[in-house]
Amino acid sequence: MAKRELYDLEIREWSGVGAPAHKPAKAAIMKRRDKQPTPKAGEPIQKELADLLTGETDGHQHGVIVSKYGNGKMNIWVTHAMGTDDDTTHSHAIGRDIDGKFKLAMVAGHTHTIDQAALTQAMLALTKGQDPMADDGTQGGGDGGDDKLQKQVDRLTKILGLNADERAHFDKLEDDTDAQDAFLEKSADDRQAEIKEVQKAAEDADPVVYTTAKGVQLRKSAGELAISQAREIDEQASKLAKYEAEREQAAFEKRAETELSHLTGDVKSRAALLRSVESIEDKDQRNTALEALKSSNAEMAKAFETRGVGSDASPGSPEDKLDKMAKGIQERDGGTYHGAYAKAVESPEGSKLYDQTLTQTVEQKES
Repeated sequence: MAKRELYDLEIREWSGVGAPAHKPAKAAIMKRRDKQPTPKAGEPIQKELADLLTGETDGHQHGVIVSKYGNGKMNIWVTHAMGTDDDTTHSHAIGRDIDGKFKLAMVAGHTHTIDQAALTQAMLALTKGQDPMADDGTQGGGDGGDDKLQKQVDRLTKILGLNADERAHFDKLEDDTDAQDAFLEKSADDRQAEIKEVQKAAEDADPVVYTTAKGVQLRKSAGELAISQAREIDEQASKLAKYEAEREQAAFEKRAETELSHLTGDVKSRAALLRSVESIEDKDQRNTALEALKSSNAEMAKAFETRGVGSDASPGSPEDKLDKMAKGIQERDGGTYHGAYAKAVESPEGSKLYDQTLTQTVEQKES
């Protein structure tokens, strides 16, 4: 077995057991924990091990170790640490998110940030067979390795700094490294301009050929079958809506003929009155308005009876002339007598005759 030597060893805890295994040992418990000061940002806990430190959370940090297995595979792990208010040590799992950034898993209700550029640089240094912690100027080996490594780090840092739209566009350029590098060198505004230009070119090559009734745009690439089906669905929906509207209008006109038969205006106008009343959201207000219309209709019916239209009117009287006018309109347009009478009253001549009948009615009551 290979001999191993330990350096810079620090004992932080010494615990005795309640039932000692060796005589003449005595039962004893000796335990002490001194509150350790929180390391400053950038100050390694174990300088000989940690390649970099995480951000500080809950008064503590973790070291991040980059190493290699014997088979050449890279290993990244996080050292254990203890919070200021926690008697147990803990570590964090480390992994990459969908954007390729390294993140620590949540443990005990917290996580830590990682310097992406620093970790990438440590990984690249290890890939080149160098010591990530070395800072003696020998990493390049005298062959320009430092410059090459720094360029790789700078490139990865720029990639990690791209937003979601920029990263998606960058990934589409994977077959053209020069185009990727040119994109990274551009300013944020120029990158957005390039993305918009590419999007416009794609839209021009695949134009919108149909917009559905719900506002969904279908492009040429959707295919003739999908576009045809969308048109058919819209047409069916339009026919159904038209049928429902006609059926609803017929129902209102039927009610207007029976509930508002004596009000002025044609049946469509009276149906519009009913529709307007029915659209009132408040139930009490809606019922009150409907009762007001029906009351007006009942009062108008009494007026018809008072004037004595038809055979009861004296020949040549305003009532008689208005009656003949109403019958002529009924014969011409069809419909009910009351509807024709309302049309007669709305005409200039009929309005004068109507006023005369009211005047005569008042005079007859006064006499």
